[in-house]
Amino acid sequence: MEDFIDFQPDYHDHLHRSPSADHSQHSGDYRDPAFAQPEEPELNSSWPATSMLMAPVVGFQVKPTARDQITKTWTPMQECSQDPPWTPHTPTSPGATDVRFQFVHSSVFHPVATWDAHPPDTILLSADCVLFHVHEARILACSGNALAGLFPKSRPVGYTAPQIIPVAEDATVLGLVLTVVYDMQPDTRHVSFDTLCAVVSALNKYAMPTKRVLSRHTPFADRLLAYAPLHALELFTLGAEQNEEHLAVGASAHLLSFSLCRLSDTHARRMGGRYLHRFFSLQAVRTLELRRLVLAPPPLHAETKACNFVDQRAAQRGWALAVSDLAWHIGPDLPAMVLRQAMGAVGTVLSCPKCQRTYKDHVSAMVKSWSLLDRTI
Repeated sequence: MEDFIDFQPDYHDHLHRSPSADHSQHSGDYRDPAFAQPEEPELNSSWPATSMLMAPVVGFQVKPTARDQITKTWTPMQECSQDPPWTPHTPTSPGATDVRFQFVHSSVFHPVATWDAHPPDTILLSADCVLFHVHEARILACSGNALAGLFPKSRPVGYTAPQIIPVAEDATVLGLVLTVVYDMQPDTRHVSFDTLCAVVSALNKYAMPTKRVLSRHTPFADRLLAYAPLHALELFTLGAEQNEEHLAVGASAHLLSFSLCRLSDTHARRMGGRYLHRFFSLQAVRTLELRRLVLAPPPLHAETKACNFVDQRAAQRGWALAVSDLAWHIGPDLPAMVLRQAMGAVGTVLSCPKCQRTYKDHVSAMVKSWSLLDRTI
């Protein structure tokens, strides 16, 4: 899971200027008497949220004025789901108002990371206001659609690096996506299943290869398979959608008790015809095979003086009675132990030793055949 640190890069010094200075450059000679000598407001929660969202790097100092509050000349780059991390800076002199807002930098993709021979030239801003310093060339080489069109096709006049691009993913998802870009092994030990699925969705959204994380025996795929008992249907759907058979096979073993009538149209469309047919066939084949096994009565042994053919009919009648009791529980997920207990109880009440042995051998052969039947697609 992504950890974060506060870091202030040297090449962001050109951004360490007051937004009011930028505003004055574009305001011309206009002088509004209402704002001739604005009073500096006190630090309180009534300041506009846009002032907090505008500082893209650590150390951006903002000195809000009454004009800034009313005209709202600063436009937030992206709305965040929560207030960005910011730290009020104590004024150096009494009566002065000086606020410094801090954004959090990724502990892996920070400004001086050595993942490339060149310094980072792009900053990706996650939905929860974490900065990821990356290289545009790396992103464009991995993404087939220029990060879903977020990279501009042309540079504005006077452009200087780094460019800041907001994305819709949070820091955890974006950090895992960037491990694919830089061909790194992701740390997924404490990542939830929903986050892993969000990473796959983001890779598809940005036209990045999913094989790097979903291939067999990768840490990412192994972590997904660890969630199979809890999220079997979602994992099977994900494996079918991405055509990763090992994920679908691993999840199908936990779907034997799933009722097919509960399958939604959305999941069916995502699975596709091939995997949907295999899912249906798995349950149908196992159910039909179980019916065939239990409907075959135990064979008769050679007639003896103590047990003739008429006496042996008692074992077959007991078998039929056990099958009728088991009929309500027949399904593709019936445990072998339950099958043995249900069908083997009749053999204990038979008086003929040969009937008992024949009956026991038949139950053992039936349970063995049921246990060896495929439990996956």
